Amino acid sequence: ILVDKAWPMCGSEPLPHQMSWEHIYGNATVTGGDDGGISYFDTWPIPLHTSKQDLKAKGTRRRLKQVLFDKATKVMVLAVHLCGTLSLRAVEMFNDYPDKVTFLALKPCCLPPMVHAQRGDVFSIGPHTFDASEVCASGKFRKNAWYGPPRWHLEQRFHTWAHHLFTGIDLPPAPASSSSSLPQNTIHDPESPPPPPSFLEDTIEDDEHPSAGTKAIVRAEVQLKGGFQNTFVFAQRAPITSKVWADIIHQYPPPTNQSTQEEELK
Repeated sequence: ILVDKAWPMCGSEPLPHQMSWEHIYGNATVTGGDDGGISYFDTWPIPLHTSKQDLKAKGTRRRLKQVLFDKATKVMVLAVHLCGTLSLRAVEMFNDYPDKVTFLALKPCCLPPMVHAQRGDVFSIGPHTFDASEVCASGKFRKNAWYGPPRWHLEQRFHTWAHHLFTGIDLPPAPASSSSSLPQNTIHDPESPPPPPSFLEDTIEDDEHPSAGTKAIVRAEVQLKGGFQNTFVFAQRAPITSKVWADIIHQYPPPTNQSTQEEELK
């Protein structure tokens, strides 16, 4: 289910200011015949349906619980280019339905607007809270043009935002005695400036922590020409999909703890 408030209403034609769903329901045949061609809908490996919803509205989240989370067996949340506080909603979905949502892939986008900082808001996700003033910023894109402070001024603030989102994913830490095939890394103190990603934290499943799993924050260069929003956040509850995490570790290896290495050399 592809959820966005910019989709057209079901059964209507897209208006100029709405997202096109041509790649979902449009004609995939280059040269159509008498049969009208093949719909893109029939070419995707899994059925894709669009749903016009505003995930910032509490009423929408209540309806999603009734029509999706209460009925589904397992859910994967793929949250691509979420602007502002929508990233909080994605992490909340993962946290709020531990028996249903098994996997989260989050690509944060724009920072939350300054109105949250001006009101003195405190963001809360899972057991983690932080002041909105740490991550809010002015400026926005209009027709692919940036209006606001120089974008490079916001890079460190974006790293802080992504770090808070990662920390807010509610997976209990692995006991020190646990053995695991995945590397374990200590997350930096939220009070200190977060270094550039990547981190990977491994947890285990046991009687005391039935919802344990693995989460990672990684950097992948997808934005160029001044873009800095190259951070991705992943999380999965146990049992983990080994191949997925092996690929993540291979492509984005966690940083080496230099201080630990120095102690070992001594």
